[in-house]
Order: sequence, then C-alpha cells, then structure tokens
Amino acid sequence: MRLSDEDIEDRLNVCNEATPGPWGWRGNDNGLVELRGPGHFGPYDRRLISAVRGEPCFTYGDYVGVVENPSACENCIKAWATRDYDGEYPCLKPENLNTIWVTDPDPMVLRPINQWAVRERHYRSNIIDVTHPDAAHIAAYDPTTVREMLLEILMLRGMAYTAACALDSVTSDCTDAETNHHVGLLVKGLLGAANRQETPDERR
Repeated sequence: MRLSDEDIEDRLNVCNEATPGPWGWRGNDNGLVELRGPGHFGPYDRRLISAVRGEPCFTYGDYVGVVENPSACENCIKAWATRDYDGEYPCLKPENLNTIWVTDPDPMVLRPINQWAVRERHYRSNIIDVTHPDAAHIAAYDPTTVREMLLEILMLRGMAYTAACALDSVTSDCTDAETNHHVGLLVKGLLGAANRQETPDERR
C-alpha cells in the first residue's frame, strides 16, 4: 500500500506528540518488564508502558530519582539498602510484580514477556532487551526513527517529482503549487521534529 502525503502527515503528527526515542525494554526477568524511553537520568529512565498496579514500594521519577513510598514492604527496603540485584529479598506485595503478557506464536497462547528477556549479565536478573518479535518491533520503531523514515520518503518524493519535471518540462503537468506542497510537508515535518526535541532536563 502506497502512503499518500496525507497519510504521512498524519503519522508525522503522531510521532511529534509521542515520547522521542530510543525506546527499549528494561526491568527484571524475575519480575516486572516494561517499555522505557529517555528520561532525566538516562536513555531508558522514563516508564512508557508498565504493568505496575497499586502503589509500588519504590517510585522511579524523572526528576526525583528513587522514592520510598510509605507502604513499602520490608523486603524492598532491604533490597534497595543492600543493592540486591539477585532477588534475595523478593517483594512481599505480589500485586506489584505483574508484568506485560504477549502472545507466543506457537502455540498462540499468552505468556509473560519475561520469557523473551535478555539479561545484561547472566548472573543478574536485570535485562537489556526482549526478543519477542512484537516487542522488538515496538522498541525498534520508536517515534524518532519513524519520523526520520517518513521525512526521507517525503524528500525522495520531492526529488523524484522535481526530476520528472526537469526531464519533461514541456508536456509535464508539474506545477509550482504541487512542488510547494511537497516542500511544505517536508518543512512541517522537520519543524515538528525540532519542536519535540528533548528538553535539557530530559537528556542523559
């Protein structure tokens, strides 16, 4: 299916409203796995899609760092104090250990996304990626990447249109209005990208 200029413009608007990339799957393969994007403390600091319910024991904010909530369980307090990366002190509030579920292509049943998690180090539960095809697609096509692809399409279309006019300047139906239309879409997309850049506080 060929995208019309209007389709591209609609998708550019969606990209410009979304959190810039890069996006990636982070968390722990024995607990919560979530989709994250750039935040105040690093490139994967901001939670974009998470499965936490209720009040978690600790909150991870863009500007405040790690905050212990009043209802934090004893194990989570110990885990944070001792930097427990091996799960020696599992959370005592099971409702906070929910994770995202995805469909296993074979045999088409829902399973925890943790089954496709890739550990940063084999002896720690914290992860750096998820290999499930749908999850990998979501992370790979973040708004920044998609915007760049769409702008490339607009640029190539404009170049092709201009080349066609140059090759057949006598009989061509090319008009200044249509040329300006292509240029206008490209400029609008570039301006949208510039306006949606991360603020200084969001950079790593």
